[in-house]
Amino acid sequence: MKNKKLLITLAVILVAVIAVVAVVIFTKNELYASEITLDEAQTLIDSSVEKHFEGTSKSMLAMAEMLKLEAVSLDYGSEKNILVECNYTGIDAEKMWADIGDELLNIPTVDENGRARVALKISLDAVNIVLDAIGSGDYVQSGKVTLELFEKEDGLVLWKSRDFINTVFKGSLDITFDRSVQTPLANGIKKALIPEYEKRAPDVSTGIMKLWNNTKATFKLNFIDDARWQYIAKGLLITLRITAISVIIGIVLGFLVAIVRTTHDKTGKAKALNWICKIYLTVIRGTPVIVQLMIIYFVVLMPLGVEKMIAAYVCFGINSGAYVAEIIRGGIMAVDAGQMEAGRSLGFNYVQTMWYIVIPQTIKAVLPSLANEFIVLLKESSVASYIGIVDLTQGGNIIRGVTYSAFMPLVAVALIYLALVMGLSKLVTLLERRLNKSDRG
Repeated sequence: MKNKKLLITLAVILVAVIAVVAVVIFTKNELYASEITLDEAQTLIDSSVEKHFEGTSKSMLAMAEMLKLEAVSLDYGSEKNILVECNYTGIDAEKMWADIGDELLNIPTVDENGRARVALKISLDAVNIVLDAIGSGDYVQSGKVTLELFEKEDGLVLWKSRDFINTVFKGSLDITFDRSVQTPLANGIKKALIPEYEKRAPDVSTGIMKLWNNTKATFKLNFIDDARWQYIAKGLLITLRITAISVIIGIVLGFLVAIVRTTHDKTGKAKALNWICKIYLTVIRGTPVIVQLMIIYFVVLMPLGVEKMIAAYVCFGINSGAYVAEIIRGGIMAVDAGQMEAGRSLGFNYVQTMWYIVIPQTIKAVLPSLANEFIVLLKESSVASYIGIVDLTQGGNIIRGVTYSAFMPLVAVALIYLALVMGLSKLVTLLERRLNKSDRG
């Protein structure tokens, strides 16, 4: 009875602790921002906007100089933020783009000698065109905008949202290129026209909740936005395809080489073939798989017009075949010599004895080792990206390059590899138990 009461008490305490932790994690801090005057809000806005445009292109700096924000009233928001209503004067980027867009897109991408112009030169030309348009004074607009000031640990900050940028520089973030243009030219125009902004409002919740929010936002950025998870999904399918086809090639090639080597060892025949097999094993096992991959593709197959996937199948199949051959050769040599003699005494020739007696025993003995070799092959296939194949590893790397967030996509790739290897390892373990069970039977 006492133990039962103790367990109930501990359960109640545990539930209470979990409830408190949940409240701490998922409840935002409702403290309000400190009171400030309208002049203080104006000073903060001016300094924030000025800092926002530091280091940007000349045309954006000129647009920023045209920007006038006059704080006229303020109100307190609900969670550590202050709403400041401002009169503004700014640039109508949307109208400017409509008027000078064709001129921007017609900037030549080659010089008078037909040589490609560098992206920097194209960018500067785009900037000059925009500066001329701003200087004409035909693209000024005015109106009202509400800004949000957030109170953080180090003081108040201004959130420059997409809506804010698109209001004070009308349409500048929504400019799209609806025709085919060269990448350096498009980048130059974007630098000249489109300002950056802070996509997420400052997180003013508790520390644990802030960590949770950041994790969710990072996950969404890396996998949900623009369906970036598809890079990993498609890469996984390619990795599995390379592994499966390479395994088949490796088994066939490995068996052939192992038979040649053991035939020579047991009978002294096939000396020339044995010599070729020894060279093959020495070269393949003595050089890195990544070097083999690049030689097979860039040196041997690409000049013939063979696609990169075929090169991956050939490379990993040949590489795996070398290790499979030695595994099988070791298994054949481990079969008692009396098995061969027994087969011959029954009237079998050498080939029949190997096929019906020796090979079945060999397969049973080396199957776990072969399965482990295929696990190694699965991981080694990650170097396929060196010849431009978008496998699982490269899929994660593409996401990292787009989002500049390395942790989550690379860890996701590592976890997928880990899950695959653990699954295969479990199958190997079950296979070994089944074989051991059949041996005892």
